[in-house]
Amino acid sequence: MTNDNVFEGLSELHIQQTWDELEDRFGFEEKGWKKKFGEYLLKQSPNTLPAEAFMKFGNININPILNSILCRRESHPTFNNLVEFIIFGKRKERNKTLN
Repeated sequence: MTNDNVFEGLSELHIQQTWDELEDRFGFEEKGWKKKFGEYLLKQSPNTLPAEAFMKFGNININPILNSILCRRESHPTFNNLVEFIIFGKRKERNKTLN
C-alpha cells in the first residue's frame, strides 16, 4: 500500500478515528495535537486539502514519536500503517461480520 492510496481513501471520519487511536493506544492528548495540526494547516497553501496536510503533519510530527515509543527505526512508516489500518483494516473486519 502506498501513501497515495491511503490519502485517496482518507476522510474526515478517518482523521478523527486516527486521533482517537492515538489517544487510546499511545496517550496522545487529542485536544493539544489537534491544535498543533490546526496551526500546521493554516501555514499550508490554500489549495492543500486537509487530508493531505494531515498525512504530512503525521509523518513529520507524529511518526517519529510513535517509532520512539515502539522502539522502531526512525524511518518505519508507523503513522501510515496506522491510518491504513483505520481506513482498510476496520472496514475488512466489519465486512467479515456482515458476510
